[in-house]
Amino acid sequence: MDKVGDMILGSDPNNSTYYATASAFVKDEKNATTVQEVVSTAAAVINVKSIEDGIKSFAESSKVIMNALDSVSQIHPVISVVVLAFKAVITLELKRRSNDQKVIAIKLKMKDMVSVLLDLRSIKDPQQTAPDGTTIEGRMQDLMKRIAEDINKCGNACDTYTKKHVIVKVLKSPIWEGRLAEYGDLFDTHRKEIQFAISLHTTLGVEEANVKLENLGETLKSIEEGMNMLKLFRMLDSPGEKELLKIVERNGGAEAYLEDEKKLNDLASSKSCQLQNKQGVIDNVKLGEVKQSLKEDVDKSLNFNLTIFQKKLELQITQFTLAMDHTVRRETDRVISVITSGPHDRVVDKVGHQQTPLRHGSPIVQDLHLIWKEMVSPR
Repeated sequence: MDKVGDMILGSDPNNSTYYATASAFVKDEKNATTVQEVVSTAAAVINVKSIEDGIKSFAESSKVIMNALDSVSQIHPVISVVVLAFKAVITLELKRRSNDQKVIAIKLKMKDMVSVLLDLRSIKDPQQTAPDGTTIEGRMQDLMKRIAEDINKCGNACDTYTKKHVIVKVLKSPIWEGRLAEYGDLFDTHRKEIQFAISLHTTLGVEEANVKLENLGETLKSIEEGMNMLKLFRMLDSPGEKELLKIVERNGGAEAYLEDEKKLNDLASSKSCQLQNKQGVIDNVKLGEVKQSLKEDVDKSLNFNLTIFQKKLELQITQFTLAMDHTVRRETDRVISVITSGPHDRVVDKVGHQQTPLRHGSPIVQDLHLIWKEMVSPR
């Protein structure tokens, strides 16, 4: 590559005819915009290929990461709150076997973020202090709690979005996809925070760590300029979604359908929509639910879904803890309260409580019935 560069630029790029011509070309505002678009498109194609490969291997790679994180958390219990939250959210995703590539793309961002925690393997003592006297455990404790909370919120957002009808996904895509994209950016930020915290406790000094963080930020910034999550979502649209988007754009855009009930009825009865809809023909009841969902505020939808999602999360975490030995379970029970605590504060510390068989009518059985009903309900 260097040889090719020398051929084009010469030993002194500033004296190269090619360089001078290229510089003059790029200095022109219109040309510069064109070049940026080409670069962005190229970056997008590369990134989409990488994402598509990641989606294909998502299940297998996630299991490997989860097992590795379990091992690291034995040395550094401070990360347990994140590891357990990540395992629960990803396991629920794998059980659902969702084929929504946008949701999986966000989960890939989540997986890339937590994979940085594997760098803690190089720190054998969690009480090791940095030059400022802070231990890795002390430095990361609040960060881990914040990340665990964001993982749960993201899991709920993805769960809510997945249940939405394709018409809702298409007509309200700027809102819903914008909300999902925020988590992608948030996980990028958390990833940098984790790397910075760890770097202060490795062979890097504080000053060198700051340089590393700054360079990483510039790298991520350049990637984001060439390829953001919203652009990625458009490229991950299913064939059915792409066809519906074309129909909507040809007929006045999403606003026209939200304001004109006849147009909405025509869209629902179109062949493209029927093929995309897994439940087949949309009856009046289902169409009524779609219309109601289109009017509903996103935050209201998320809050409504949170109760059922939290119950699924708690049951999944309970399955994890039942598979652990008693000593590990005592520590994990305390972590659960941090992960699953929310507005309802339903989870209590179960340390020392005797495990009893599930009985018909017990709260946990009622929760199971509610979750099973939700899982089999038509969407």
